[in-house]
Amino acid sequence: MAMRANIFNENFLNEADQDANTVLIELDKGLRSAKIGEQCEAIIRFPKLFEKYPFPILINSSFLKLAELFRIGSNLSRLWILRVCQQSEKHLEKIVNVEEFVKRIFMVIHSNDPVARALTLRTIGAVACVIPEKEQVHHAIRNALDSSRIEIEAAIFASVNFAAQSKSFAIGMCSKVASMIESLQTPVNMKILLIPVLRYMYHDANTAALVRSLCCNLLPNYPSEQFVIAIIRSLSHLSYVTCVDIPDQVDLLLEYVKDPRKRIQFAVLCSLNKVAEKGAHLWPKGSINKLLKMTMQCSYPSMALDIMVTLTACPTTCHTMINDERNQILDVCEACLLLDHNIGGKALTILTRLVSYCHTEDISAPTCFTDYLNMNLEYLIYTAFLTKKTFK
Repeated sequence: MAMRANIFNENFLNEADQDANTVLIELDKGLRSAKIGEQCEAIIRFPKLFEKYPFPILINSSFLKLAELFRIGSNLSRLWILRVCQQSEKHLEKIVNVEEFVKRIFMVIHSNDPVARALTLRTIGAVACVIPEKEQVHHAIRNALDSSRIEIEAAIFASVNFAAQSKSFAIGMCSKVASMIESLQTPVNMKILLIPVLRYMYHDANTAALVRSLCCNLLPNYPSEQFVIAIIRSLSHLSYVTCVDIPDQVDLLLEYVKDPRKRIQFAVLCSLNKVAEKGAHLWPKGSINKLLKMTMQCSYPSMALDIMVTLTACPTTCHTMINDERNQILDVCEACLLLDHNIGGKALTILTRLVSYCHTEDISAPTCFTDYLNMNLEYLIYTAFLTKKTFK
């Protein structure tokens, strides 16, 4: 016996032949359905609808319908609406009736169900870009940090998003987050979740300095892998944005690159590369020497060479390398050529960039560099050929 086809599914399968209004009407029928399955099926179709018809009127109307369902629906439907907000972040700015949209969602924060409140906090956090300075929401997030575990985790998620968008929220939350991290009553895994909030405390110089001091004090007290990685990433992001503490951050990272744990080394090298992109000229004296020494000792020599390549984009750093680290760079390059082609190619790239810098500045390139490049020219061409072949 043939099963009766679901009318909603049939209509949506033919959406390619329908206009935006017709598709929206069909989805609206799904949202109004008494069956939770059909509701959820309709909800998950909205991101596709937004991509196909990115019109402000349609998007505004759709999000208002979703917000209304969020207000009166089940936690399952709220979860899927949260996913829609996360997947359709680039379309959120097209919502015209932002106040009404947020009002409908925010009403659930007064629910007796902690799961519903947690989903509300996460959804509010997902749309932080359109309501960055809404004080009522800021207050709710702050209060939720003193609630049940599920709400605290949701509030932390929302805090990260709002801190990235709102200066007032970031500054206002700094003391609260700091006190929670320092508190002995806060579980360690909760502290790890809180630390990423600190990376956005860069709107004010005093706040940024306070955050850096807090994180640096935490490092020796919490030497676990997850904790160290979370702090290093947050401090590096803070330094990258502010450009204030780059010398201190580079010194800190170079200390932790000696850590034998591979995940920490990986996080440190990624952070060093990020800091080098923006503040290579701010690296302290002797830091390049330390990095060169660690290149062949760390677990990821290729990543260390990537940092050196990034540093060669800065004329100041090139000058330092040529005048102060010439012999050590050559030693590292010789050692790298004994490894795989990828690492050897990066080593020769560093020499090539330094020689190129000399020509740009109209100064004589070190003879040892040019001789070494000429001697390994065949290797360099072969490596370039392999790289080109890989990209194809």
